[in-house]
Amino acid sequence: MKPIKLTIKGLNSFIEEQVIDFKRLTDKGLFGIFGPTGSGKSTILDAMTIALYGNIAREAKEFINTNCDSLSVSYEFEILYSGERKTYCAERVISKDKTGNYKSKHVTLLEYKDGGKIVIAEGSREVKESIENILGLTAEDFTRSVVLPQGKFSEFLKLTGKDRRNMLERLFGLERFGRHLGNRIRDKRKAINDSLNLVLGRARTYEEQGISEDKYKELKEHFLIINKRSEDIKREKDELDKQYEINKNLWALQQELAEYKNKYQEQIRLEPEIEARRSRLKAAQNAWKVKPFLEAVKDTEEKLAACKQEIEKLNKKLHLSSDQLLQKEAQYKNILEQKEKELPRLIQKETNLSAALERVNKLKDIQTERERLLKQYKEKKALLEEANKKEVAVANQLSKLQEDRQALEKRLDELVVDPAYREDINKLAVLQDEGVKLRATIQDLKERQLKRKDQIGKLEVELKEVQRIKEQKFGEIAITEERLAKIMELPPPDNSVLFEQKEAIYKLEKLIEELKSFQERKDQMTGELEEIDKELHKLNSNHQALTRELKELLEKLELVEKDIDEAQKSHIAYKLAEELMEGEPCPVCGSTHHPAPALQDSTMLAEKMEIKEVLVKEQRELEDKIRKTEVDKELLQKNREYIGAYLEPLEAQYKGLELEKVLEEKAKLEKEFQAMTNSIEQWNKEKETLEKSLSLEKENKTTIEQKELILAEQLKAERAAYDETSIDLENNEKKLAPVLEELESLKKLYNIEDIALEQKQLKEKEKEGRELQQKLKAINEEIDTLNKQKEDISKSKSILEVEIAKITESGKEKKAVIDRETEYINALSEGKEVSSYLEEVRLQKTRLQEQEGKLKEQLESCKEENRSLNDSVIKATTTSNSLMQQLDQQKERLLQQLKVNEFNSCEEAERSLLSEDLMKTEEEQINAFDNNKNNLMANINRIKDKIGANRIDEKQWQQLIDRRAEVHDAFENNIKERAEAAHKIKEMEVNLAEYKELLKQKKELEHISSHVEDIAKLIEGNKFVEFVALNQLKYICIEASKRLKDITSGRYALEIDSAGNFVMRDDFNGGSRRATGTLSGGETFLTSLCLALALSSQIQLKGSAPLEFFFLDEGFGTLDNDLLDTVMDSLERLYSDRLSVGIISHVEEIKNRVPIRLLVEPAQHGIRGSRVKIELN
Repeated sequence: MKPIKLTIKGLNSFIEEQVIDFKRLTDKGLFGIFGPTGSGKSTILDAMTIALYGNIAREAKEFINTNCDSLSVSYEFEILYSGERKTYCAERVISKDKTGNYKSKHVTLLEYKDGGKIVIAEGSREVKESIENILGLTAEDFTRSVVLPQGKFSEFLKLTGKDRRNMLERLFGLERFGRHLGNRIRDKRKAINDSLNLVLGRARTYEEQGISEDKYKELKEHFLIINKRSEDIKREKDELDKQYEINKNLWALQQELAEYKNKYQEQIRLEPEIEARRSRLKAAQNAWKVKPFLEAVKDTEEKLAACKQEIEKLNKKLHLSSDQLLQKEAQYKNILEQKEKELPRLIQKETNLSAALERVNKLKDIQTERERLLKQYKEKKALLEEANKKEVAVANQLSKLQEDRQALEKRLDELVVDPAYREDINKLAVLQDEGVKLRATIQDLKERQLKRKDQIGKLEVELKEVQRIKEQKFGEIAITEERLAKIMELPPPDNSVLFEQKEAIYKLEKLIEELKSFQERKDQMTGELEEIDKELHKLNSNHQALTRELKELLEKLELVEKDIDEAQKSHIAYKLAEELMEGEPCPVCGSTHHPAPALQDSTMLAEKMEIKEVLVKEQRELEDKIRKTEVDKELLQKNREYIGAYLEPLEAQYKGLELEKVLEEKAKLEKEFQAMTNSIEQWNKEKETLEKSLSLEKENKTTIEQKELILAEQLKAERAAYDETSIDLENNEKKLAPVLEELESLKKLYNIEDIALEQKQLKEKEKEGRELQQKLKAINEEIDTLNKQKEDISKSKSILEVEIAKITESGKEKKAVIDRETEYINALSEGKEVSSYLEEVRLQKTRLQEQEGKLKEQLESCKEENRSLNDSVIKATTTSNSLMQQLDQQKERLLQQLKVNEFNSCEEAERSLLSEDLMKTEEEQINAFDNNKNNLMANINRIKDKIGANRIDEKQWQQLIDRRAEVHDAFENNIKERAEAAHKIKEMEVNLAEYKELLKQKKELEHISSHVEDIAKLIEGNKFVEFVALNQLKYICIEASKRLKDITSGRYALEIDSAGNFVMRDDFNGGSRRATGTLSGGETFLTSLCLALALSSQIQLKGSAPLEFFFLDEGFGTLDNDLLDTVMDSLERLYSDRLSVGIISHVEEIKNRVPIRLLVEPAQHGIRGSRVKIELN
């Protein structure tokens, strides 16, 4: 990183914005930052840290200047990365909220690219992460790399032992190799031990259960024996199943044949009744054929009567419409003559009045403008008077404010405090606070030391008690083991007896369930058979009815087709008759006279075609219904056969078994089984109680042993902590003495008793000064404002006077125009009000035009109504004639239909009519009878064909069912036995695999545990931290030694002795070595400087981009002139390594030693903040 530019405003002593050009400062390689103590030199470094990371390394809580509400910093820098330079700019604005807390308002990271700026991050968190990624350094790393602080490395040079180790641990971030690593190893060791104990406990459980390879082989051999027995049972079961399937169908067919014969005899007895109902249905169906012709004649007669009534009404309306038309024609003629006479006169008046109205509107605008001018004149006059009053008031206010300003400036001079005195008072407060803190720390350490001592005593007592309890537990475990051994010598009956009893109970339970299930299923299926029989009977009736209906429909369709042929022939004869001419021969008969030509029946053919379409549609629907009925019957028959086949073997299987007797036998076996189970459970319970007691006592013993180890470790840790607290107490008491000494010295110097009171008085003066400054600033601003107001008032007065003169002249001109226009308007409007007179004329014209238009519309409407009525009369007369002709034709066709359907009169046909539902019911019942009879005979023949000569009696059938049931039971028991054996094998496989896995885990955990113990011994007592720190220190020592030899012209070198302490080697004195404590002030400075540079380089190795500058905040006052020249020459040579060095100092003599310098002027209280400027030497 190379700094380019830094902008600061509102930070610590900086109030106004200050810009530092680092590009110019670093051109020479070496530069200085100079200024008195408290001027703000270190604030420059704080500004960099805030811009990049948002915080200050010095952990200051209040860093916004008290005279500012916010601070803003902007830091522009370059990064050298992979041979390419990139420029970035970090900007940050921090402000105070209402509660006084700090809040980031604007945080942005920009990159300069292609001549512009690109925002690459916004927000505190995002910018901080981006900076850490770009630099590769945290805020702490950056501060340690860039700033080499005063006194730190000379202190580091002389530290030894634990203090230096702690400092190395902080500098190199080695906490992860010390306390953190120790905690992780301790946690890991505890976790491994817990896991190992858990694995051992689980493995012991499997061993007690008898899990082994031998037991597994025994179970598999038993399974093979069961499998062999299963094959014999299966062969016999398959053979019996085959015989059962063959004879089951034969037995079912024999039962079904007897049932069908009984039903057929019942149908024969019902035949005479069915034939009578069939005749009634035929007559009703014929009546329905005649019904459309009867209804057609009645409908046409009703239409004809209605049509004659409509003609009479239309004639009356036509007469009234003609009279009204003559009246409207006379009215329209009168209004047309009036319009031609009045309209031209009204138009001329309207033109004159419109012109007058335009003049009136223009005159109103002029009058409005004159009124506006009058209003402006009054307003301007009032404003001029107000301005005069304001001018006097402002002059009085100015005089008063100038007096107040003089008084404030005088009081501010009285409140000025010497900066050196304020700094010493603040130092006294810090020393006092430090003394209080050290005393509190010492008191706290003493209390902790006493607590540690008490805790050590308690732990020693507790450890002895735990050791006593452990010995007691050993005795209790021995007693429990002896009791368990005695119980194991008297075991209960063998489980095989219990298992056989359980098997017998299980078989009875299964038989009870089967009997219950069989009874429920039998009841359910009997009900289903009854429903199927009902449904079959209904379907057979439907099928017969549909078949008869289809037959009759086909007959009707045949008759309709014949009628269509006749109608088509009549139509052809009519067409020939149309072409006949009197005196010309007929193409059919050859006659020249045509006394009776064929007539046209225009509706006959169309009606017959419609009837045919309806009949064809009904035919399709009936055929679909018949097919559906046949499918439904077949499905129901199959269901019936399936239910009969299902119930028959079950009834044979459970014949002779009574549910109550089976339940009694089961209760007896369960009672015997319970007595045996109670005996075994009692023994197992006693055994389990002793085993649990033994396991619990062993766990308690393990817990006590673990507690003993924990107490021993705690006791060791408490003793170590007690020793460490004693050392800390001694160190803090040493620190307190110099603090108290310096505190008393300063108090005597200024004769101060109450530091807090003195600080409070200083703060009150500062507060009063800030308040007076704010008041003074406000007064100055108010004076400037009033002076500006005074100038503005003078300008306003001049402008107002000019405007008043212009308004007066314009008003006179407007008055003359108004008089002329008023005279002309009165001439055009005949002295009347123009707007109302014009409205009256326009209304007369509009009314005349509207009357003419309205009468014209009414006349046209009357004409249209008259024409419409005339057309309606003609149309109704034509319809009446057509209906009369149609009525004659329909009566003729009705007589034909009555004859065809064997009726003597219309009344007879109407009496034979039945409702459609009744006809449908009759037809369905007759068809169902026919279908059922046919189906019964068909089923009798079908079953006889199936049976042939085969027969089986009831005794043979029952014997087959009984033997088959016995073999099936044996087969199911064998399946259960195989399943139980397979389950045991599977369970043994799982347990055996888990047991082997536990042994494997035990071996792995023991191996890991040994490694963890070895690592714990290696890092014990922070040995590993010392090892890593020593290696880091050796590298830093080599780098520092190179720089030291260069600075001292090869005389001095820095080494590390066997104890890890720094020693100085003098190569000009035979390579003699001496401790760093014997070095002079100048030698210490040179060595510390080289050590600091080497450490900075080491820290920078963590970063992704090199830091091309650092600040040296080290005391140069200990160097003489010759040594100072040597050091400055060495720092200048560092520039060749692409490194710029900045020296921060308040020593005046250093200014002449640097080629370019940044001067920081301290802030002046109440006037301005710190300022910076660059000077060349």
